[in-house]
This record gives sequence, C-alpha cells and structure tokens, in this order.
Amino acid sequence: MQRDWIQLGCATALLLFFATATPDPNFIVCPFRSLTGWLCPLCGMTRALCALMQGRLAEALVLHALSPLVLLALLIFGGKAALRLAGLPMPRRIPRMELRACVLLFFAYGILRVGLH
Repeated sequence: MQRDWIQLGCATALLLFFATATPDPNFIVCPFRSLTGWLCPLCGMTRALCALMQGRLAEALVLHALSPLVLLALLIFGGKAALRLAGLPMPRRIPRMELRACVLLFFAYGILRVGLH
C-alpha cells in the first residue's frame, strides 16, 4: 500500500510539473548530447511533455514524436496505483510483447534521430 502511495505521488508530481513548467530551450540536461552533440532517444522529452500537458500537441510532436506514448505510460503508472488504493478491479497487464515493441520503437526512433541530425 505504501508503494502505491509513492507511485501515485510520483506520477502526480510529474504531471503537475509538466503542466506548469516552462523549461529553457537552451538548457541541455542530457549528458549524451552534452558530450557528443547528438540527440539521444529521449532528448527533448521534458520539453515535449510540458508542451503536451499544456495543450501544444504540434510543438510536442516536433520536440519528440513519442512524447504521447510516454505521457500515456505515466498516466497508466499513476492510474494503476490509484485503482489499487481505491480497491477497484485492476485492468489487464500489458503483455511483455507490447512492452518490447515500445522499447524497440524508442531504439529505432533514437537511431533515426542520430542519423538525421
């Protein structure tokens, strides 16, 4: 139960951050990008999630095309904890094959971004 509260709190805090923050586009926090100058598979995700949570879908997709997928994962992460805390029935588990497909999608997208940059 304590884990569920922590999980729900983390998801809520992240969603609130993304909904209210306006990150500086010139500030680079990615160590890979700082060292190589190349975009990593997650570069731009923070700014993209902020744009997405603030209703700027086109901007979010330009910053990182997979940001809606990450937002969905964050909502599922927090939602499952909320369901457990409320004692409601849990939805089915996400099959490993779908998780692997998401990981491969991020990997392929990362390679494409580095190749095009």
